Amino acid sequence: MYNLKFASTYDFAVMRENNIKAVTEDYYATTRNLFCVADGVTRDLIDGTSLKYPSTKEEAQAVIEKYPNPSGATLASTICATSFIKYASSIDKVSEDSVLEVLKKINNDIGEINKSRTNIDYVKEDLYGCVAVGGIITDDYLYCFSIGDCRIKLLDDNFNTTFDTENLNHNLLPYEEPKEFIDLYKDEWKWENPKYREYYRKNIRNNVQRFENGEYSFGVLTGEETALPFVKISKVPLTNVKYILAYSDGCEECLDSKEKIISIIANPEQIKNEAHEKTLLIFEKD
Repeated sequence: MYNLKFASTYDFAVMRENNIKAVTEDYYATTRNLFCVADGVTRDLIDGTSLKYPSTKEEAQAVIEKYPNPSGATLASTICATSFIKYASSIDKVSEDSVLEVLKKINNDIGEINKSRTNIDYVKEDLYGCVAVGGIITDDYLYCFSIGDCRIKLLDDNFNTTFDTENLNHNLLPYEEPKEFIDLYKDEWKWENPKYREYYRKNIRNNVQRFENGEYSFGVLTGEETALPFVKISKVPLTNVKYILAYSDGCEECLDSKEKIISIIANPEQIKNEAHEKTLLIFEKD
């Protein structure tokens, strides 16, 4: 049996250190053998400009003043994590197909929220969405899903990685700038340009044709059916697996080596010192 050893979400370090209440967009949910970590996709500021991650108290205060609150990213991640637990709890026979059906329902739930919105412009009013990982722990297998840059990592008694969802994200090809927009905007082709963000979100995100052609694309649960081909489903043997880790991308740097992993498992609360918002779950076999 696997027991939940640690579960926590931490805001941006600069906000926590300066007692500034952040808009938390990670969300996780767990039961005895189910878990999900969801990371809401960052919104533009309410004035339509792009977010620049703060590094000082003054920058953090300025961000909070202009960041959407409540945030649609928070809503999407909350729906994803809570719905995964709800739907996965109702599965009669666990299989890769049944996990995919759960993801279809989750994506539809997020889509219902976006369908009710009439002002989508892919900039200030982008689709609400999230990336996520989740799993069902059985006696012999972990049935899990992954979309985007949240990750699941399995470790043996010696902290060697036996499985990592990073290996499944074949869609995360090296980023390429769309040639037609390079020619059009040249030096203005950057994230701060709202036309860039609009094009990126409307034409590159959840673009199955680009994905199938081997071009850069990525998946986000937005309610669009085209998000589903980016969902990776796995059935992973739990033989010799001691730890199951699930985390959002804010934990990447503190879990990118065996030495760091050993340190984090011994003292997981130290992840709060990482700069960005982050969520970490650790299950340990008894």
